[in-house]
Amino acid sequence: MDTLLLLIAINFLVVPFLQEAEAQGRRLLRFPGLPWILRLAHVRRSHWFRPFCMLAFFFLSIAAMQARAGRVDAPTLLVHFVIMQVVLWAVVVLSVRKHAKVRSAAESALGNQAQGHLIAPL
Repeated sequence: MDTLLLLIAINFLVVPFLQEAEAQGRRLLRFPGLPWILRLAHVRRSHWFRPFCMLAFFFLSIAAMQARAGRVDAPTLLVHFVIMQVVLWAVVVLSVRKHAKVRSAAESALGNQAQGHLIAPL
């Protein structure tokens, strides 16, 4: 149980970076680089950022106290953390790609109509 609490607390700390990657990716129409994500430009302006960070660090401190008691299985924690991060970041990457694909398709359709070319249905 303590391992699960620590895993949840650590994953809470990643949420602002996931949010920033998605916001920057939608703006850039591609997945942003690490410097763009680490700036947290969009997330810092959000009303939820400060309370979220306080809550995340509170959970992390509680989980860290439990970890000091020696009730955390480190290999299990590491494996589950890696699996969760792969899944979470994959969801963000797919969301950014989907948004970029939809937006570029809409822009190309508007561009074709502006030029007077209508695309005939097949």
